[in-house]
Amino acid sequence: MKHIFLISQNVSDDINFLVNKIHASCQTLGYDSYAITIVGCNEELLECAKKCSKGDYIVYAVGDDKEINVVLNGLINGEAKLGVIPVGYNNDFYRSLDEYRSDSLNVNVMSVNGKYGLNVFSLGIYADICANVEKFKNLPLPPKALYHLNSLYTFLKYRNQVMGVNDFFQKNTLLAVCNGSYYRGGCKITPRVFINSPSVGVTMVEDMTKLQTFFWLEVMEGICEETPKVDMFTTDEEIHIETMNLLNGQVDGEVITGNEFRVIPHAGNIEVVNNRRLIRELRK
Repeated sequence: MKHIFLISQNVSDDINFLVNKIHASCQTLGYDSYAITIVGCNEELLECAKKCSKGDYIVYAVGDDKEINVVLNGLINGEAKLGVIPVGYNNDFYRSLDEYRSDSLNVNVMSVNGKYGLNVFSLGIYADICANVEKFKNLPLPPKALYHLNSLYTFLKYRNQVMGVNDFFQKNTLLAVCNGSYYRGGCKITPRVFINSPSVGVTMVEDMTKLQTFFWLEVMEGICEETPKVDMFTTDEEIHIETMNLLNGQVDGEVITGNEFRVIPHAGNIEVVNNRRLIRELRK
């Protein structure tokens, strides 16, 4: 089976070092058939994934949740397997995947307005953080510093929004539909979901004050069922979300904007490879 590595230039400040590490790791592990493709943007990443989707390949998404999701949308409904090489700050899907000791897992795929996702779809404060990335990306700061600066900027400007889930409306700070358990760099947003199950978890954080938002989302580093103003449930049925205003939503870091969102919890499956030997070699 051929190993294909798809890399967007924005995943590393030293792309040549990353490519050389992949070459060295493949040679150490005895992979005779492999290829590395570097692209300039996520649109090119999607097109490359589509071209690889029909072959007997493991197509590795090298990056964080956003790059993984772009490659997923290119591979879905094809024959190729999705490999994950976690690089960067937000690798929440990989955290869920790595909880399973299997080298390969048949993973549930949800869809939001036709876009496929493996981990989390959300509306509210975190979706606005994803949408505001473009404002800060050219500043000469490390990625983690840019992330925290963006988070602070969004936190100060954000206003809670009225959202309806299957005709139940309330003002929310955050609404998340979760195929995976983690978001925001490792916070466990819902304890009840499994990435190989056709059900998703829905978490609604109701109308928190600024102080409550900071305390529960930053200091406590997560949301649980005992948190005040939090509702959680699981479902395998279609979810219809409406908003009073035009809002940013995000599917694993990819931003979609609208005031109506149709979520299908089980829109398909894909075989996902967790090549731990290769990841260990790359981390040496």
